[in-house]
Amino acid sequence: MCDCGYFRTPGWTPTRLLDIGTSNSRTWRLCVPREGNVRIRDYVTLSYRWGNKPFIKLAADKLQAFRSGKPISVLPRTFRDAIAVARHFGIRYLWVDALCTIQDSEDDIARECSVMSTIYTNSACNLAATSSEDPFGGLFRKRNYQGASIGNIRPVWTNLASKYWPLGSIDSIVSADYFGNEIRNSLLRRRGWILQETALAPKVLHFGENQLYWECGCTEKCETFPHEVLGRLSFSGSRLLLPPFSKWTAQGAFRQWKNITEIYSRCGLSNPSDKLTALSGLAQHFQKGTGDVYLAGLWKSQLPRTLHWEIYHPEGSGKRAQPYRAPTWTWASLDGPIWTPSCPDSHESVLIEIVDSMVETGLNPTGAVSGGKLIIRAPARISVPIHDEISQPHFLLCNPRVLISVSWDEVDSVSCDVEHCLVVTTVDARCVDFLRRERHKLYGNSTWYIHGIVLISSGEAEQFLRVGAFSLFFDRTRGQSTQSPELALFGLQIVDEYGTVAVRDASVLRRFEVV
Repeated sequence: MCDCGYFRTPGWTPTRLLDIGTSNSRTWRLCVPREGNVRIRDYVTLSYRWGNKPFIKLAADKLQAFRSGKPISVLPRTFRDAIAVARHFGIRYLWVDALCTIQDSEDDIARECSVMSTIYTNSACNLAATSSEDPFGGLFRKRNYQGASIGNIRPVWTNLASKYWPLGSIDSIVSADYFGNEIRNSLLRRRGWILQETALAPKVLHFGENQLYWECGCTEKCETFPHEVLGRLSFSGSRLLLPPFSKWTAQGAFRQWKNITEIYSRCGLSNPSDKLTALSGLAQHFQKGTGDVYLAGLWKSQLPRTLHWEIYHPEGSGKRAQPYRAPTWTWASLDGPIWTPSCPDSHESVLIEIVDSMVETGLNPTGAVSGGKLIIRAPARISVPIHDEISQPHFLLCNPRVLISVSWDEVDSVSCDVEHCLVVTTVDARCVDFLRRERHKLYGNSTWYIHGIVLISSGEAEQFLRVGAFSLFFDRTRGQSTQSPELALFGLQIVDEYGTVAVRDASVLRRFEVV
């Protein structure tokens, strides 16, 4: 077994664990290692769907009874199967969220969530009930072996050259989506909490419908491919592989976070108020790796480039959380699929200044928030009337030549009767750098994207709410002047041949407090 536990903290143990005894034991008990001075060598964790059926959970009034011990038979099938697997590996301790966290104590939940990253990174392995819809589904299945089989072929070569053709060694045929339904599209993957559980664990053993799957930082295996899964058939999309901190780069880490939030926003949560809590373990992990300040789903150093996140309307619409969950400037305030427009090959000009940013947290600094604000200074266009003749999600500015494409946070709540403020965050100049000569020849001219956010008054003096994001793009050949109607709209101009954009008229700069 490979050693992928590069995030482990020597000597660290969770607050509570299940002591499942030896193979002959018919009972389990709740163990508190620090109180009993118990030395824990290894433990495994369990990922599963809670479902809608009631099942045994730890509560404050059951704490002593759990510590005294209970029969394994009182546990739902998935928990019993996990005990059997852990014992098979010679591991005596198991961590299950429902049994190791006091479910009727908000303080205990917050404390445990604040160390969620450490709980999973220090585990020996994570057992994933990939094909079960609740704790009663179990890990094991009566398997359909045909569902896991691959097609075998015996090629007949018409000449010697064909035999040694690069594809001449083919002896089997496998669907490109061979692992899709079992792993990537599984019931488990639709649960929001699972993303961080499987990403943080050093090793994951999936119990699929037709076979077992193994994932770690070194390899991927399954029963069909016991030595290693071929690259093109990789099912690593089922989790996010996190490299050792020594191999992290700022650009790579924040690109990974962008992927995480886009995937996570498409997952479901039984309790929508858990939106930030269910991601807090990964946030803790990234905080350790980057040293950045976490702000309810966004990172302080990346705010200018990530404030213009959008609801991905082809997959659904957004809905602002009620009751309050997060400030309107972070995607965590909404339910719905999101994405952040970006282009790694662009020449980007940041036009927004972050004057101040903060969120109010509780016991878990990367968990739920009770408030927050963002103070910015940026080019802005005020009093933007929405014209009924322009169908949503577009609205027209007073300059009739410029159409702004808006992605509304909540399409149903858009009003034509209030003033809207367009605030520019960044401008991307794509295909302008002479070093990208070939690409420039292909496109013929430069494509420019002005990104920003749409604000309305909150009703309080000098306070605003985010209601959407906008993108404005236009083309400009190298021979054109440094001005255009689109840039002029916001008092901007191009200042060099590489496409750097700056403010031409300081009067367009405005200060906003967004809550």
